[in-house]
Formats: sequence, C-alpha cells, structure tokens
Amino acid sequence: MAHRRRRRCSSPAGPPRALEDDDLLADILLRLPPQPSTLPRVAFVCRSWRRLVSDPAFLGRFRARHRSPPLLGVFMDSSGHPVFRSIMDPPNNIPYQRFPLWQNEGHSWELLGVRHGRVLIFSHTRREFLVWDPATGDRRCVPAPLEFDGKKKFISNGAVLCAYGEQGHAQHGECHSGPFQLVLIGISQEERRAFACVYSSQTGEWGNLSSTAIRYQDNVGTASTLIGDSLYWVLEDIESGILKLDLGTQRLDVLDIPQNMDTNCSNYQIILADRGGLGIAALRSLSFDMWKGKVGHDGVASWVSWKTVKLEEITGLSRDVRGHMIILGYDEEDNAVFLRTDVGCFIVELESMKFRNLGKTNFITTCAYHPYRSLYTSEGFPLDNQMTQVFNRA
Repeated sequence: MAHRRRRRCSSPAGPPRALEDDDLLADILLRLPPQPSTLPRVAFVCRSWRRLVSDPAFLGRFRARHRSPPLLGVFMDSSGHPVFRSIMDPPNNIPYQRFPLWQNEGHSWELLGVRHGRVLIFSHTRREFLVWDPATGDRRCVPAPLEFDGKKKFISNGAVLCAYGEQGHAQHGECHSGPFQLVLIGISQEERRAFACVYSSQTGEWGNLSSTAIRYQDNVGTASTLIGDSLYWVLEDIESGILKLDLGTQRLDVLDIPQNMDTNCSNYQIILADRGGLGIAALRSLSFDMWKGKVGHDGVASWVSWKTVKLEEITGLSRDVRGHMIILGYDEEDNAVFLRTDVGCFIVELESMKFRNLGKTNFITTCAYHPYRSLYTSEGFPLDNQMTQVFNRA
C-alpha cells in the first residue's frame, strides 16, 4: 500500500536580509515622502522598524533631508482663539484636536503670524507674546517691552522666524529646537510713527527700537511677508505705503506703492516677484494686477508693471459664481494666495497659475489664513482602527 507523502507547510518568507541591516534600512526610509502619515505607517510594520523611526537621531536625519516641509494646513483666528484646519487629503489630514492651545478665561489672543514651523500669538490681557511649536507642543512666553503699554505706544503686529533667516532655514530644515527671532511692530498715534523691535531667543532680550514716520495714524493689519532678509507689511491705508524692516540692519522704512495702482481694489498682498524680488498684487473683481519693485540703498522703491492675471481664466468660475473675492492669506514657499469665493476657498499659485478648491467645510471665510508648514512626525498620528489594532497586538 502506497503511503501518501505529507506536504510540509512552508512558512511565510521573511524580510530580505538587506532590510535587517539598520543602517541600510534607515537610508531607505529616509527617502520616503515627508507626509504626516509616513512614519506612523512605517512604525506599524514591526517592532524593529518602530524602534528605528522613533529614534531621535533618525528623526533628525529625516528632517534634515526634507528641508522643504509640506503645507499641512492653515491657522485661523476664530473670535480671539487660533484654530487649525488641515488642507491635506486622507490619510494625511490632521484633525484640529492634534494642535490644542490652552486657553484661559478672559484672555484675548491675537494670531499675528506663522513661519518656519512656529506660530506667533499676542495676549492683549497679559501683554505678552506666545511662540508656539504645534508639532512638538513647545511654548515660549515673551513679555512685551514696557514702553508698549497700549496707551502712547501700542502693539500693532509682529512676526516670528528662524534666527538663521530665510536662507539659513532652507539649509538646515526644521527649526523645532533651533533659535528664533520675534519681531514686534508698534504704532504711536500721537507721534505718527511706526516702531520695530526684535527679540532673540538666544540672548533672551529685546534689541533697540527703530522707527519711521508714517503718513496717517495707521494700523498694520496684514500678516508679514519675508523676502530675502527683509519683512514687509501693507499699511491699513494702502496710500500710506508699505512697511519694510531690514533684519540685518534692523532699519525700518516706509516704501511708496506703485503710482498707477488702483487704491480702490479689494485688497493687496506683498508677494515674491521673479528672481526672488519684491512684488505686490492688487485684487480686482476680475483680475490680479501685479507689480515688481526694486529697492535702492536709499530705501526708495521703483515699480514696474509685471503682469495681469484674469481669475476667470484660472479658476473657470464665472463672475456670478465667484462672488466677492478676498485675499485671505499668502504662502511664501509656493508663492500662492488663498482666495475666498462664494463657492469655497481657493489656493492659486501665482507662477504656474495652478489652483485648488478647498471647499467651504471647516474653513472660516471672515478671517486671515496663516499657512502652516512642518514635518509632523508624531507617533500619535491618528490612523484607521484596523491599523491601530495591529499596532496594539505587535
């Protein structure tokens, strides 16, 4: 009687031996895209991979390799309380609960700017700035200089940036643990002067005040734009000009606007012109009018007409559908503006003229948008329930 041979069950093939080499594996994983869900998904593979991608040394190399962080979303000021809204699609969209900001009763917070992975907020109640890194949760409170008491001199705006400047930030990537600069913009209505003062996290002190005369008792209501080594703000009354702070010399100046610019436009935005120069865009009901300028050593700017972009040709929306458009924010990295329309919020890249409709859901259309870029590598990033169960059993 013939005996049947039993088949041996073959075990699943193990990972290639090359992936058992941590150094080689790390080099491979470093090349993954810097999306919020990337490293949490890698951590689900096995314990050894989880250990590797959670190592601070690996995270440092990952951030250094991806020096241009993705645009995660925007921060908005909702009735004195900054809130975050993701603009990424699943699985990379980040719920607003991931970036909580503690609130104290009776405190009024004003969102002034977002840059280089940090958020700048000012408390009128406490007369202090809060520099916040949402990705790490790190918070740094900086009291305002005593002379800005809200009476003779009041704080009108501000900005935060990497202490190494725009070029330095681009070279070393993320600034989570690096030093920063905090810029204060103040106004004295009695003197009709604007003031600037720069705080250094390295020294823990405010620098000397610089000032310049302004035409009217203007407020500085728009977020800053960083171009080269200078910060720019559009004054509330556009005819008053543009406020410029040279970060190297810490000199404050007022630049004139283009002579032929229509001051009855909806609103205006300092933008990056070609070759990295200074530009300004004026939003009409049907188009963007853009100028590019050159600032001489004497601080005087000369402007030339750059181009006119018809919004109907970009978005494909008719005038009736677009409604009343407003510039809500500006992304320096992609040279893109956020536009409010009746059918939703649009991102329009000014060079390629590519656009994206973010829709209306969860987006406040009555406040400014502050684009937030960061390499968010938190292990607590939310994934679907099935993957969570696998992770818990590992």
